[in-house]
Amino acid sequence: MIFSTVEQPDIVTLKGVLPASLEVFGCSGSVGDPGNGTSCFLLNQDVLIDAGSGVMAMTTAQMSKINHVLLTHTHLDHVSGLPFLVESRQHSQASPLCVYAQQKTIDVLRQHVFNDLIWPDFTAIPSTESPALKFVTIQPHVELMLGGAILIPFAVNHSVPTLGFVIKSSSGVLAISSDTYLTDELSQVLNSMVQVDHLIIESSFSNKDKKLSELTLHLCPSLLATQLNKLDTCRNVWVSYLKEWDRIQTEREIEDLEFNFPLKLLRQGQTIRF
Repeated sequence: MIFSTVEQPDIVTLKGVLPASLEVFGCSGSVGDPGNGTSCFLLNQDVLIDAGSGVMAMTTAQMSKINHVLLTHTHLDHVSGLPFLVESRQHSQASPLCVYAQQKTIDVLRQHVFNDLIWPDFTAIPSTESPALKFVTIQPHVELMLGGAILIPFAVNHSVPTLGFVIKSSSGVLAISSDTYLTDELSQVLNSMVQVDHLIIESSFSNKDKKLSELTLHLCPSLLATQLNKLDTCRNVWVSYLKEWDRIQTEREIEDLEFNFPLKLLRQGQTIRF
């Protein structure tokens, strides 16, 4: 399914900024549905936001076109596909796959994943002079221009250092919260904009697990409502990262929420154009 954005007044007119599409390869909060992997969003064919198990739904041809990966944080549902992506892509691309993340995220990946024990250290394969993988440190509120779009990272409130992203195209704005608990940063960033066409935000647990949401710094529908009530500029909100073992109940509770903007459930296979 494809969803499009009407033109709005806060469009970007910088040279090189293009219309954008975000294809959902994974937006589940857990395993359990073979048709819906964990966090993986493809922006304009060559930029990946997160590399969870949704990477497994990509063909080798699609993986070969990816030049940049932006990671929100280190949890497995957001990075589990990255080692396989690096390995597959190196056979079709001479240039390294650039992985953008906060320094603490990079440190964890170097120490615990690309350490020649869990997975080969592709920052030195096939050679240190021409590696298959390159890490790039990013910081909140420092813009990047990748894949014909401007990306602005911002901090959210999770159990490990985590970034959300605002993505600006030539015709619209989309934001991804990643995993987060209640946070003023999200509302401050989005409310500073004239209009946000699409927001992808999590609601991992159902309301019966509100205490678990608070303990692990996630949202449930009642907490989601509190967060969304702080927002003034969103036109469409997409709810993601539901846990598959309690999806039906969580979906019912989300459907009971009422706001002055559409509240929709995000699924793998959807494409948002903006």
